[in-house]
Amino acid sequence: MIRAEGRTNATLSVDELAACRPVGQGRRGRAFCPFHGSDHQRSLAVDRETGHFHCFACGAWGYLANTRAARRSPTARVHRPQVPRHTAVPAPRPDLATQLTGWQGTWAGRAGQTYGIPYLAARGMTLALVRRLGVGYAPPAAWRGPYASAGHLVFPHHSPTGALVNLYARAIEDPAHPARRRHDHGPGPKGLFHATALLTGAGPLAVCEGVFDALTLLTLGHERTVALFGLSGWRWEAIPRGVPVVVAFDADAPGQAGAVAFARAARFRGHPVSLVPPAAYGAAKDLNAAWTAGTLDGSPLRAAGLTVGPAVASAALPARDEEPAPWRPGR
Repeated sequence: MIRAEGRTNATLSVDELAACRPVGQGRRGRAFCPFHGSDHQRSLAVDRETGHFHCFACGAWGYLANTRAARRSPTARVHRPQVPRHTAVPAPRPDLATQLTGWQGTWAGRAGQTYGIPYLAARGMTLALVRRLGVGYAPPAAWRGPYASAGHLVFPHHSPTGALVNLYARAIEDPAHPARRRHDHGPGPKGLFHATALLTGAGPLAVCEGVFDALTLLTLGHERTVALFGLSGWRWEAIPRGVPVVVAFDADAPGQAGAVAFARAARFRGHPVSLVPPAAYGAAKDLNAAWTAGTLDGSPLRAAGLTVGPAVASAALPARDEEPAPWRPGR
């Protein structure tokens, strides 16, 4: 009687299997089990393709000798190319370019000067910076989405190659609008804000959750900064292996959990990673809130590899509420 040590991971030769009188055609077959000596019931199931066998009576299992040898042979291994996590790259949207160009031109008009520019100032942003990054201002009734009666800052979504793929609008004028619903994206796949930072410049790549956090780092001087509009627009293959990544997500629990997960994915793909600690924001919830409240500590940012000025907090605006007060004509 053939015996298997511990009845696990045993080996059967072709001749030994033939002696067990196998039956069945094709891939699946049954045979008498040689390990417990059955001769009344074919309890040994055999997969002829993989060589794996298993006895339903005594629990012995293993592989046929010929298939085991093939599995261990380096020449028998089949290379399977890695499949990117996101296979669908957002398509360019030339139809959005005309709309965005028109809204970029409204900064010089009355609506942009009355509503948009003061809002930017309250969040520590300059008009020159947002215009350089292609941000526009849609006056009331211009953005066709939730709260169309309000004015919106309009930010471009770009693919890693720089193609415009979507738009994000931020309602700014009516404090009665719930904060979680002041954000709107156009239909279709999302991209990134300031995606050209993936392909240009040198040094660590800073990744933020929101556009205003990215604008804060850009204001402070770290040009290689992007903002996520959701991970559906992220493409690891667009970043050369080995580029350091600095994750600057929100200080709340979801933000920190997302930062850890993002950092883990970056390390898995060969990127050195640093995380901006929540302590860098003081009591604020994110980069921009800390910047405008004057509580942003530049030391942890520099320790993480970011290029920021030596006196971050002194450049901040006077402390204010998280959301700026609305502006109306004459204010």
